[in-house]
Amino acid sequence: MNTANNVTNDFSERDIDFDLYTVIAVFDAIQSNGGHELDLDISSNSETIMVSVSDLFQDGNDTDAVTQPFIL
Repeated sequence: MNTANNVTNDFSERDIDFDLYTVIAVFDAIQSNGGHELDLDISSNSETIMVSVSDLFQDGNDTDAVTQPFIL
């Protein structure tokens, strides 16, 4: 996750009680330019959590910086 850019230093929460919370993490491949974004559609019932992931790549290169889109 920190391969392209060190992002974990900016996390506000690091001590998670997994008995109380469910964490959904989605990581995209490292991209050679900007403009990449992930979107999640999450639904659940008493037995199942359904997660649908969409890659929302914008046409064109927003930046020449190496990026790795993620959602937590």
